[in-house]
Amino acid sequence: MKYDPPRDSTPDVPCAQLKEPFPPRDLNADPILEDLPLPPIPDSLIAFVSSNKRLTPKTHWQDVREITFSVPGIINYKPGDTLTIFPQNFPDDVQALIDLMDWNDVADEPLKFQVEGCAAFFDKFLVPPAPKDCWMMPKSTLRDLLTVNLDITAIPQRSVLEILAHYTDDPTHKERLLEFSNPAYTDEFFDYATRPRRGILEVLQDFQSVKLPFNIVTTVFPVIRGRQYSIASGGIQKISQKDTTDVQLLVAVVHYKTVLSKVRRGLCTRFLAALPPDANLMVRFESECKFYENLDLKPKLPLILVAPGTGLAPCRSLIWERRELAFQGIDFGRHYLFFGGRNKDADYFYEHEWKNENFKVEVYPAFSRDDPTGKKVYVQDKIRENGDLIY
Repeated sequence: MKYDPPRDSTPDVPCAQLKEPFPPRDLNADPILEDLPLPPIPDSLIAFVSSNKRLTPKTHWQDVREITFSVPGIINYKPGDTLTIFPQNFPDDVQALIDLMDWNDVADEPLKFQVEGCAAFFDKFLVPPAPKDCWMMPKSTLRDLLTVNLDITAIPQRSVLEILAHYTDDPTHKERLLEFSNPAYTDEFFDYATRPRRGILEVLQDFQSVKLPFNIVTTVFPVIRGRQYSIASGGIQKISQKDTTDVQLLVAVVHYKTVLSKVRRGLCTRFLAALPPDANLMVRFESECKFYENLDLKPKLPLILVAPGTGLAPCRSLIWERRELAFQGIDFGRHYLFFGGRNKDADYFYEHEWKNENFKVEVYPAFSRDDPTGKKVYVQDKIRENGDLIY
C-alpha cells in the first residue's frame, strides 16, 4: 500500500480513523521556563540568565538573541571558546506525551534505572550520573527523564517506527508504521517524517492507538545532547561583579515552516528563547585553543575577519579581547571585518560598537536583500571588491 502524504488542505494525519484530542500546540506561544531542574551534569556549572534580549526587530522573520549568563567564579575563557547549553523539553510537551501514553499513574513515581550491556553508553548522557557500583536514579521520576534526558520531539528513525508498530492493536496503524519502517518505502518515510520534520511526539499523536510501556522510553527517544555555541563576549565584558563571570551568546532561534505549513523550532534555541532573567541552568565551557593563538604574541597584527550572521560571535569576542590590551598599555592592530547579513535595518549586529574607534574596526558589510534592483551581495563580493586590501 503506497502512502499518499497529506496536502495543506487535508488533515495532517495518516488515516481517517484518527481522533484529535491532542491538537498541535502553537509554538509561538511558548510559556516562560522557570524552576528548571538542575541535573548534575559532569564538568558543568550553574549559570543564571542576566538578560535575554532580542536584537532583530519583531517585524523581522528571524529572532536573534543576545543572551547574557552569569557564572559563579572567575573563568578566563578565550576567543573561540564555546559554551555548551543543555536544553530541556517543555513541561506541556512532556505532559502531552504522558497523557497520550496513559503514564499519569507512574509519571511521578521514583525510578530505579539500571543500564546493562550495549546500553551502557547512556550513562554518559543520562543524568543524574551513576554511582560506581550501580547506575540508578533513586530520586528521579519518569517525568524528570522525559524533561531532562530524552528528546521527545526528535525526528524518528525507521527503527523507532518499527518499535511503535509492535505496540498497537489497530491493524491500519500497524500496517502504516511497518510500511514507513520498511527500506523499500524510502519515499513514503521521507514524505511522512523527514520532509515535514515530524517529531516522535507528533507521530504518537497521529497514531494514538500506540501505547508504549514506560520502561522502554530510552529505546524510543534519543538522548538530549548539549549544544555548543560560540561565545560572543570577551575582555572587560567578562567582569560582572566579584567572583562572577559574564558570558554572552549570539543565537538565531530556529523557527520555520515545513511543506505542511507547520511551525518547527529547534530544541535548544526554543529553550533559550523561553528563559527569563534569573533562570538557572547548567552550562559547560569548552576550550578551542586553535581559534587564535597570537593574542599576546603579536598584538599589532592586523586581522581580516569574515563573519556571516551569527558567525560574528567569535570575531566579536576576539575584538573585545584585543581591545582589553589597550588598558594594559599595549597597542593592537586594526580589524577588517567583512560582515554578511540580509538587511541593514534588521540584522546588522553590533553596528554601534564598530563605530567606536577604540575597537579599531573597519566594516565591509554585505546585505543580500537590500539592493533595490534585486541583486544579491555577499561577503565574497565585498572581499573581491577589496582585493588589494586583502592582499
